[in-house]
Amino acid sequence: MNVSSTLNAPKGGLSDTFPEIARFAIYRSTPDSNFVVSNVNITECSLFLAVYEYTGAQANGSDFSVNRREVDLGLKNPWMITSKPNQGILQQAHTNETTTSGGIHVPALEINFPGLIALVNFLESTTMVTEWVEGNFANTNLGVAAALIGDVDLGARFNKMATAMTDYLRYGPNTQSAHGEVIQSEAFVSIRWWYFVVPVVTEALAILFAILTIFSNRQSRRVPLWKSSTLAVLACEHKEQFGLLQSTAKDLKQIEDEAEKADVMLR
Repeated sequence: MNVSSTLNAPKGGLSDTFPEIARFAIYRSTPDSNFVVSNVNITECSLFLAVYEYTGAQANGSDFSVNRREVDLGLKNPWMITSKPNQGILQQAHTNETTTSGGIHVPALEINFPGLIALVNFLESTTMVTEWVEGNFANTNLGVAAALIGDVDLGARFNKMATAMTDYLRYGPNTQSAHGEVIQSEAFVSIRWWYFVVPVVTEALAILFAILTIFSNRQSRRVPLWKSSTLAVLACEHKEQFGLLQSTAKDLKQIEDEAEKADVMLR
């Protein structure tokens, strides 16, 4: 991989390709045992200054989301050089405050040339410039070979690099606070009691039906209510020979009198 600067311009002004900063060229191929290369691939990528609009920023705990879109500044290059020749390399590139054809307000932007030149010097250094040859070869310019070798997505690599550089600028010393509002979620439970009318009425009718059924069965069979007493069971005799359970008592009074005299043991 090789990197070339596009900042060089005659008379210290801006180059015709500005805001392009640098160009990357990556050559990749696969050699065989006879050092015959195949799968030759040459990828070119450019690094530009771009303007983005961020809207709809939301934070939920540690999760942060924002809508981002690139702002088209128009066909004409809006970047200009600060007209202070005595500053030399310390000049600044800037744009004027404007409104795009889509109604997007773009504030005045500026960037120092020393920062751009330092970035280009880093990109052109052996830290980034890469040469990797397989086999018995003294590879000295390893650079970022580890991130480029193999079947990797070069576009994704450079997109991540540009995103990281953009995030660095957003968190730089020139950041501006954006005012918003805090929305807190609170649990709220509302019970609509009239939903319980039908279940309650159903349960009440079921209980009433059960009570009426008991009394109706008792009256139809003409069974006195005291027959359900345990005293009637105690007054019975079990005849194993006939398999019968009989009682000679005729009424509840007689059973109560016999219960006062009887000793009962349950087994």
